[in-house]
Amino acid sequence: MFSPTDSANKAKRPRFRAVSAVCVLIAVLVTGNTPADSERIPAGIRERNWAYLTDASFDPAIHAMPSERLFREYSVIALAGFAIGGDGRLVRIPRQAKAVADYATKTGLRYYPVIALSSVRDGVRLLSSDSARARAVVRIIGCIREYATSGVHLDFEYLPPERAPQLAVFIRELRVAVKSHDRSLSVSMALFPQIEFPSRWAGFHDFALLAPLLDEAVLMCYDFHRKGSAPGPVVDVRWAEKNISQALVFFKPENLWLGVPAYGYAWRGSTVEVVSARAGVRQAERFGAVRHKSGTLYFEHTLNRDVRKAYIADTRTRKELDALALKHGLKGTALWRLGLED
Repeated sequence: MFSPTDSANKAKRPRFRAVSAVCVLIAVLVTGNTPADSERIPAGIRERNWAYLTDASFDPAIHAMPSERLFREYSVIALAGFAIGGDGRLVRIPRQAKAVADYATKTGLRYYPVIALSSVRDGVRLLSSDSARARAVVRIIGCIREYATSGVHLDFEYLPPERAPQLAVFIRELRVAVKSHDRSLSVSMALFPQIEFPSRWAGFHDFALLAPLLDEAVLMCYDFHRKGSAPGPVVDVRWAEKNISQALVFFKPENLWLGVPAYGYAWRGSTVEVVSARAGVRQAERFGAVRHKSGTLYFEHTLNRDVRKAYIADTRTRKELDALALKHGLKGTALWRLGLED
């Protein structure tokens, strides 16, 4: 889910200005006020969408417009920033972990800690060691207890394909422990697309092995083009649909979320920068953009005699992806990440 170039700069679907929304979250956490009962998520309805957060989502310099529509478009919030080391210990916890947990408890939102590997090297160490895996399972169960989460969401990426069987062993061990603690808790994972995506990354996520072990999965349909690739769109709607169809060979649609981006990339020579949808839309207005066949915004301009080419996933792009999720009966969309949207 997190690009190798920028693991803290992405986001997922808005029909409202989540810029405003997160500021209210801060206010709620500070004051202890909760939304009215009418704003709580009714029991038994089909879930709305999933929002990924990071500590950067709480930047008050960005989120300056309060709104009571806080998270109205979302029923799941997943906070990234937790990391497991090679010995199985939690080596990083986001600053907002407790605050988000308290808010989720008050409002009835489902809350997942997003647990990543501290590095590829540590991931290999972890998956190769029985004792490290056992320690990691204990630490994750402790995290679930401490933050009263709805389960756990794994973000294990960039290990080589030959480690896929070891990943399945770890998830099986984790699943047994989680379900023994509370059968209602969810074990989920963010997965790379398998079609027209680098096999050296996608191969680690073996859908045939993982589908029977996961209650939910987020199909990360972004980074179609990225640092290290030729200039091009971060997502292509047609490409996303191919990957949805392929994933549905293994996953039930009601267990699958479509990961959607609120960012893009700009190329200038050999330099590639991440551009939030918010900044990208402003730049598109300034430089004149067209709707690319991929569904993204495209614009270019000259900067220091170099042509800068940018492809941005904006609100319209995400609406097209929302329509795909609905068409295929998926559980919903998952926005990477809240705070980057236009």
